[in-house]
Amino acid sequence: NGVGQWIEVETPTAVLGTKEEYFFNIKFHNMDKCSIGYELTDPSGGSITPDGVYTSPTKEGVYEIKIYCVEQPYICTYAYAVVKKK
Repeated sequence: NGVGQWIEVETPTAVLGTKEEYFFNIKFHNMDKCSIGYELTDPSGGSITPDGVYTSPTKEGVYEIKIYCVEQPYICTYAYAVVKKK
């Protein structure tokens, strides 16, 4: 089960200014749409809403966001926010 099923982020790396919002759009491969969960791997890396709207922090850096199927958490991918002061 789950073989050949995966999700991918349409734009896996987003370059943002500080305190900017960005939506990570997900594509589904060989599977029906699932409920998507979002998790910041660095708690200081900004914030993300349950529907995938990311807000960058005030600190520059590269921040990782884990994106996964809620029903099948082993189906997951990662996105990155590159935060630079503009």
